[in-house]
Amino acid sequence: MGKKIVNMDLWNDNRAITMAAMHRMGELRSALSDGHWARAYCECDGFGEVSFVEASVKLEWDWSHVRDSSDEALERVACFVRKALRGMVRVDVEGTVVDV
Repeated sequence: MGKKIVNMDLWNDNRAITMAAMHRMGELRSALSDGHWARAYCECDGFGEVSFVEASVKLEWDWSHVRDSSDEALERVACFVRKALRGMVRVDVEGTVVDV
């Protein structure tokens, strides 16, 4: 199976790449490991700071925690997602596909 190709606009937009990787139907969700997904979820701040236990037991991985996160949290998550996906995706830069 080849690497997933993503658009440069998605790759560079903090909210877009976070949603693509974190939403259960997002185009990058399958490329992100469950461990990376859980860590990224805990970096979100929609319900404030949460631990893994709080996220899984109390919040039951409620999507609103991701969706309602601040721009600062989305920037942190997007940076983490980009690092986690390096070597696993390729980016389409105006018709030229490059490895990241």
